[in-house]
Amino acid sequence: MSSITIEELKKLPAESYQIIDVRDEIEISHGAVKEALACKPEEIMENPEVDKTRKLVICCSRGINSKEIAKKLEEEGLDAVSLEKGYIAWLMDAMKSSLFWKSIKNTVLYTIIVVPCSLLISFIISIMILPFSRKLQSVFKALYYLPGIASGVAIAVVWLYDSSPSGIFNRILGIFGFASQNWLSSSKTAMLSLILMALLSSHGSNIIIYMAALHGIDNTYFEAAEIDGATFLQKVRYSVFPLCKPTTLFLLVTGIIGSFQVFMNAYMMTGGGPDNNTTMIGLLIFNNAFTYGKYGLACAQAIILALVIGLLTMLQFKVMGDDIEY
Repeated sequence: MSSITIEELKKLPAESYQIIDVRDEIEISHGAVKEALACKPEEIMENPEVDKTRKLVICCSRGINSKEIAKKLEEEGLDAVSLEKGYIAWLMDAMKSSLFWKSIKNTVLYTIIVVPCSLLISFIISIMILPFSRKLQSVFKALYYLPGIASGVAIAVVWLYDSSPSGIFNRILGIFGFASQNWLSSSKTAMLSLILMALLSSHGSNIIIYMAALHGIDNTYFEAAEIDGATFLQKVRYSVFPLCKPTTLFLLVTGIIGSFQVFMNAYMMTGGGPDNNTTMIGLLIFNNAFTYGKYGLACAQAIILALVIGLLTMLQFKVMGDDIEY
């Protein structure tokens, strides 16, 4: 059994083949196209509109295996091949999609705000917790880590209620005389809601890692700073922050990787709307693969996402990758 690519198919005379159940994402400019079939071997064999004297090009959608269909038809004595779309063609389709670039834009915007703000908040909280006793530090770390234990679905459901017309956010606005907002239904506030949700529920692990880094700093650095008359902010700026640079790099790299793969928030809260303003690249890949059955396109977009994440990681190590031992 053989397969054929679109490029090879276009070189054949139009009258020599017939396409069976063409996919939505594949465009063929010539040749007979059969769209009404269910891509089942027995239906293809019995359908009078199928020209069994020509080469049958099987191009099924919705996850149906075209190769298996073509193999069964070959066993019945028909000339059947499966239509395959090359990787380059899938990548080109992904690059041409305006929705793909919009999802990239949304993901980059989300990442630019969430990751730096999350790291800054976690670092400040860690500095504030550090002077307390070890037991009290453990209590604070446990409290901040509690949202991380909860399921992402559960957090999204709570946030959906808080963002509803009768939710706590609109109640707070009402106290100060402001009109209620459609937090998740308005293109002006939907992305803001996702960002706020991430910023209010994702500091626990960062705080624990920063606390471990802070405890690893030798006290001699602070004693030397005291002798030099350094203020608290100067100690943080010139001693603590540089010595936490490897930790910050680790959290930055993992944070950006996680942010570029964000899925649960958008899927549960907005479904990518309104007007695809909260469609992240992870959600787009999921929809193409499991909602529309465009597995090739989804794989191409996933490959592009992996390359983007890899390049960003290399750039971060290039800029901040100087080793610091302490």
